[in-house]
Amino acid sequence: MVENVLDAYIKNDEEKAYRIAAADQKLDDALENIRKKCIETMQKDPKTVISGSHYTLVATYLERIGDYVTNVCEWVVFLKRGKIVELNPGNKEER
Repeated sequence: MVENVLDAYIKNDEEKAYRIAAADQKLDDALENIRKKCIETMQKDPKTVISGSHYTLVATYLERIGDYVTNVCEWVVFLKRGKIVELNPGNKEER
């Protein structure tokens, strides 16, 4: 995603920015799944609490990178349109 957003930024490619931002939802979903599985595993086996919490933190950091990528996508759209557009799943703005 990072490589793709840099390419979209350099080429001022609004459509690519929209596609990249939409892919961020997959990261959000993966984070939720990882959290749930880690919690289940840690509840079953207390020896996994430290490694499970580390794994959850890494997943959280990776998801946050996806959020930053979406922010850059929003800048690509801004540079093309001249207006601020929120590119998140809750926003259904027309392109």
